[in-house]
Amino acid sequence: MTNEVQNDLPRNCPLCGANRLDRVVRFKTGQTVFFCTRCHNGHIWPPPHFTTSDYAAGHANNAGIFAREETRRRGYANHFCNFIRKCHTLAGTRVLEIGCGAGYLLDAMASEGARVEGIEIDHDTRQLCINRGLIVHNADVTDWAKTHEGRYDLVVMCHVLEHMQDAKTCLSNCMLLLAPLGRLCVAQPLHTAFVPRVMGRRWQAWAPEQHYWHFTPRGLSQLLTDQHFTVDAVTFSHPDYRYPSIRDVVRPKFFIACLTQAVAASFSWLIASHDQFYLSAHKQSN
Repeated sequence: MTNEVQNDLPRNCPLCGANRLDRVVRFKTGQTVFFCTRCHNGHIWPPPHFTTSDYAAGHANNAGIFAREETRRRGYANHFCNFIRKCHTLAGTRVLEIGCGAGYLLDAMASEGARVEGIEIDHDTRQLCINRGLIVHNADVTDWAKTHEGRYDLVVMCHVLEHMQDAKTCLSNCMLLLAPLGRLCVAQPLHTAFVPRVMGRRWQAWAPEQHYWHFTPRGLSQLLTDQHFTVDAVTFSHPDYRYPSIRDVVRPKFFIACLTQAVAASFSWLIASHDQFYLSAHKQSN
């Protein structure tokens, strides 16, 4: 490694400031995931190139992905909703989902009697929600928090926080949005589990082009505590990894990676090492 590249490496954790960084994985793009042994969170360096404008313009093609994978993603939304329901009564609850995508989780919570709203900056994906009659705002969460302080009983983020360039500010905004004793529920990928160790840089949840952060339950719990939340529930799961189809054989590398990931995910149930976690925290009373 040249001195020029070496000098460009991060010296301190952007979340806690510690200079206790371990390399986890390096990608062909030249980006590297570093793990902080002090705060127990990871970050990618150099940071992703995706911007808010890119998401708003639909460059992530989220609308197309949601449409193609609707059945699978609704199943996942129902699974996360089951966790949320165990942590907070949904009937009559005022809920805001930040980064609601196609609104499948909003649908699941609404079916439980929740009064749901969403925020989504991807115009095409937001339109999928609007077409089904969901209330979804095209808004930045910071601006929304300024004008809707204390409005919601529950704020939800499903695989969204890792996309936020300023994660601390995002959590601070969640605190503003919540009513007294309101609750925050999040779903996050977990890079320390069995599947990412088997897959290495091919683990799909690294997403170095979009993910700024890779949290652990311990690390995220500390960030939430710093923002005056109390964490009261953490559980583990993994996404619904699909097995490859016969049509995928024409892409051998993809076929092998997809098959390996699905088999590893199935085995992870046996050893209780899941690559996703759900976390619930409530706003501390003043």
